[in-house]
Amino acid sequence: MNSNNKKAWLYLLPALLFLIIFMVYPLIDVFIYSVEEGFNFASQTYFGVGLYNFSYVLHDPYFLQA
Repeated sequence: MNSNNKKAWLYLLPALLFLIIFMVYPLIDVFIYSVEEGFNFASQTYFGVGLYNFSYVLHDPYFLQA
């Protein structure tokens, strides 16, 4: 890598970090929360749906018509 390439990557680094921190990480986090299973301390039971909601929506005839 020559000096110009290193300098170019150095200029791009703040923008790339911004994109990763404020766009990519939240998308990954939202997907994890959407399939997460949890534990209810009050009733001492596990809950969660996993990928069921996504499967339900993708097989729903009204959703497919929309």
